Amino acid sequence: MKKVTIKQNKKVLKRKENSKSINTQQKYNGDWLKFSDYCLYKHKCRPTDVDGLESAYNLVAEYLDWLDDDPEAKLYKGISSIKGRENINNNPYSLTNSKSFVSKSYKASTIKRILASITYKYRMSGFQFDRKHPDISETIASIQINQKNIRSGEAKELLKEDIINIIDAIPEDKNDFRGIRDKALILLGFYSFCRRSELLGMKYNHLDFLDEGIQILIPFSKTDQIGEGRYIFVAIKNDKYCPVKSLKDWLKIIRIEKEDPLFYSINKSNKFNKYKLNKNNQIISKKHDEAKRAEREGIGKSGSEKYTLYNKLAVSMNLRGTSGEVKIFQDKEQLGKRDAPAGYYELHLDAIYYFNKRPYQVNSITPTEDGAKVSLYLSNEENKRTIPIVETDITNETVEKTKDVESELKPITLLYGTIDIDRTIVGYYKGDFNKPIEELEIFKGENVPSWENFNWKSTNMAIGIVLPSEFVKSIPDAENSISTDDPGIHTIVHVFMNAAKIVAKIEANEIDACYDDGKIYIYDNTANGVNGCSKIIYENFEKVLDICRKLLDECNCDKGLIKDGQELGGDGCPRCTFTTGFCETRNKQLSKQTARGFFGVL
Repeated sequence: MKKVTIKQNKKVLKRKENSKSINTQQKYNGDWLKFSDYCLYKHKCRPTDVDGLESAYNLVAEYLDWLDDDPEAKLYKGISSIKGRENINNNPYSLTNSKSFVSKSYKASTIKRILASITYKYRMSGFQFDRKHPDISETIASIQINQKNIRSGEAKELLKEDIINIIDAIPEDKNDFRGIRDKALILLGFYSFCRRSELLGMKYNHLDFLDEGIQILIPFSKTDQIGEGRYIFVAIKNDKYCPVKSLKDWLKIIRIEKEDPLFYSINKSNKFNKYKLNKNNQIISKKHDEAKRAEREGIGKSGSEKYTLYNKLAVSMNLRGTSGEVKIFQDKEQLGKRDAPAGYYELHLDAIYYFNKRPYQVNSITPTEDGAKVSLYLSNEENKRTIPIVETDITNETVEKTKDVESELKPITLLYGTIDIDRTIVGYYKGDFNKPIEELEIFKGENVPSWENFNWKSTNMAIGIVLPSEFVKSIPDAENSISTDDPGIHTIVHVFMNAAKIVAKIEANEIDACYDDGKIYIYDNTANGVNGCSKIIYENFEKVLDICRKLLDECNCDKGLIKDGQELGGDGCPRCTFTTGFCETRNKQLSKQTARGFFGVL
């Protein structure tokens, strides 16, 4: 009988990879990419190009020694041409200017984890790699010996005495819900030996109270990815540090259902954040209707037709609200991707885009079902930048609720609901990095050969800030743009955005703003229009106003102030009026004085 060789197919390989948790896969992939970088850097080869196991052992041992011995190992930036490099954070040079940054080699524990990643990846590639081989094991042993008694500040395990001190520091207050929760969480975690993920994954129906203590079902864990489940037992302690009693005290006030998580966050107002579906949220309701319609359409369809229908729906929906992405290509090879809508601003037609410190220019941008596809070519225009010119139009507004908020000037009417936004990139500014926007060259779409406007529409959860009529009337020719038409409006929006980010504890690109017909809109800045930020801002708008005033009043920059009866004018500074989000003027054409007048800071 003829002998045949069966090679492992990609599907089986993928199944093996999926046996590990997502976090583990990401760690393995990141470690392997960095190892690949080193191999290309030192030996002009890839890890799997070696001629056998002995060469692989020598290569890995050399790499582990480098990680331990050379402080530059942490600072090595890598080879940008490796596919997947763009998906890992390997640019720590930005830290070198920080006073707290100290260049050190990797710890032995980290090196052992990296070795586990390399071992796994080699085995997945067909190498029978043995991490206990003398070349490897002796290198690891030497690293551990050398680092012993050298490292300082290592974390020590928590002892019972430490737990007692922590619990004693929590006030005995029956109205302090956070303290009651923390006491239960700390004691249960200590006596159950559960991981953080296991504690947060516990539900009420996982508990079985017995006379001697409590039996808890752990349905899955880091070491139980397939969910076979296991039971743990926590005994009653006849003292004030009893985990069972503490848990019962917590359950008395939380009043949860069987399927509810065991622990909830608590805000500063001592209220539980038990998030439930808001049936009045129009965006979510719309997604439900789309799902029901797709389900009806899928009845009677074949397997492939049904898969295409459901897959299209799944791609368009994301519970986090971050669906939509701009995929970046050069010569048919995908370099990376950017989330929408930020990617639309950065990667418009003819935009200069920096990738691994090399300038590229956008040759084309094509809309797709879940965002856009961009094609780049290498540019010779060093130290240049582009800024898109965006036309924004609010085509519809649906108000769910309103409220009046007291301010120093007069009460401000606040709206909450959805807005339909129509945005079009109609051109761009272009010029040197160091030059202000006023000195950049303007390229209007109609004057650019082969230019095509890029347009996208979205429905976004938003708050509307109705400006006092007296203020709006003072603005000549106020148009649908917050950017350049009026410095006063422009600055007020910046201050609102800065304060809102502080209150909501969010990143710069998670909200955006526009101005239309006497209203400033601050909206959830995601492709599908909802991430919950605008709701937080609406519910805490009094705090937003207070921080707005503090930003303007406590900033010691002398721009935009009145001195000796003379208005100085000016933009302000990064602490008070500048924004880190998208700004067409790059924080130019601002008026801090106008903003101070609006917020009652005189």
